[in-house]
Amino acid sequence: LMVVAMNAAAQPIGFPVPLDGFALTKGEVKGYQRDDIEGAVTRQFCPNCGTHMFTRAPALADAIIIKVGTLDDPSIYDGPDTINFACDARAYHRLPDDKPVF
Repeated sequence: LMVVAMNAAAQPIGFPVPLDGFALTKGEVKGYQRDDIEGAVTRQFCPNCGTHMFTRAPALADAIIIKVGTLDDPSIYDGPDTINFACDARAYHRLPDDKPVF
């Protein structure tokens, strides 16, 4: 239920980008990190509307995870390389046959 609570959906779609290739060109973000989980990620939101924009994960310290829906042009994202957390898929989810499933 935490994924649903944080994303308003069962399947957040994001992709990692190396920090050295990323720049926030306008505005600022506010972060939230749970203090009851060791190594918790930091979720970053628009301070004006609350939209979840980025995630920073300790295990991926040299990258930032960008939410696809926040891109100016989401068509540049052509789909995932892997299907993660497939065990949580619902009957209505269509998983691609040509991607590794975890």
